[in-house]
Amino acid sequence: MTTFTMYAYPRRDDQPTRIGIVAGRRFDTHVRRNRARRRLRAACHALLPQLPGGYDLVLVAHPSALDAPFGKIRRELATALQQLGLLKVEGGHSL
Repeated sequence: MTTFTMYAYPRRDDQPTRIGIVAGRRFDTHVRRNRARRRLRAACHALLPQLPGGYDLVLVAHPSALDAPFGKIRRELATALQQLGLLKVEGGHSL
């Protein structure tokens, strides 16, 4: 089960990539929404320096982001960025 859906929008500049995280009302309380956003934000933080500039990324959190192991969230994020061609894996090692 996936923990988020990602949308990528190219911009016409070389400014650093921006990431927005959205958690909708399907999370019962604001506490759960904020927890999902914090977990996704932490997973993005480590990969942000490796991303090329000029993109806006939007991550829509799924309820499974609350219970998934943090390593799974990081792997899903790295895989999604690789599929978009935004993250290059160095030396053939996966994150």
